[in-house]
Amino acid sequence: MNKKKDLGFFLTAWIALLLLSNAANGQLKPCYSAKVDKYGFVDNHGKMVVEPKYDLAWPFREGMAPVRIHGKYGFVNEAGKEAIAPQFDMALKFSDGLAVVKTGGKYGFIDKSGNLVVPALYDRADNFHGDRANVSTNGQWSVMIYNGKQQKP
Repeated sequence: MNKKKDLGFFLTAWIALLLLSNAANGQLKPCYSAKVDKYGFVDNHGKMVVEPKYDLAWPFREGMAPVRIHGKYGFVNEAGKEAIAPQFDMALKFSDGLAVVKTGGKYGFIDKSGNLVVPALYDRADNFHGDRANVSTNGQWSVMIYNGKQQKP
């Protein structure tokens, strides 16, 4: 068996399923343009809604899609508008209304308006699931509980 061929088939099938699942949801989909070596977003009919200008783009989650341009991460909303300007060193998809971001070498969490609602104090952080997220400081992992105002590392 040719492992490269099998891997290529698997990746192609995975990307097709991902795009089909987004199409079923009526969401824009990331689309790579080899012509300009950038990503944009297309609608369900393949029409380019957001012109390719991003170095990387991910599928939508909770109405927002992470994008990277000039080494900084931000978010595009489902209307194709840049909802949160690229300003972070790293960003993950939204989960339970918050997204992990890295700024100044530390991780924190933003809301959908781009407000840093959990300060960037952590060496590592995972997405929230419900009101809890795993965070790490000095190699020690703990569970943070977030209720909109209070954090308990």
